[in-house]
Amino acid sequence: MQSDEIDSETFADTFEAMSADKIEGYCQIIRQLSADEGMFKAEIDRLNKHKKVCENAQARLKQRLIDYLTTADVDRIKAGTFTVSVSSTPSVNITDEEKIPNEYRIAQPYKIDKNAIKTALRTDITVPGAEIVYTKGVRIR
Repeated sequence: MQSDEIDSETFADTFEAMSADKIEGYCQIIRQLSADEGMFKAEIDRLNKHKKVCENAQARLKQRLIDYLTTADVDRIKAGTFTVSVSSTPSVNITDEEKIPNEYRIAQPYKIDKNAIKTALRTDITVPGAEIVYTKGVRIR
């Protein structure tokens, strides 16, 4: 209605047609969708835990293979359809971060603290470039 896409008479007719039964139906659907969302989140959490168990098991088994091949002083072994080899990959270990020259540092982007800004604006402190905007929402109890 605010964008003048429908006239006020059409809006009033539509609003009158939205009976208490229809509003109740909307609320029931919203409640069911909220329950579904919670169920999906719980399932995602359960699957993520299972995924972590699989990742840890893989890491343990790989470490056992490394230990076995290292102890046997073997770099490569054929086992049925698999060929297992131990490789050595270089990585950097930082022993004292303060001694690293700036040329080897990456600047991190800063993050704006919106909670602190909201607190300041609510206590009548002006924060340039920020304002409080109120959005409308629906609460269903």
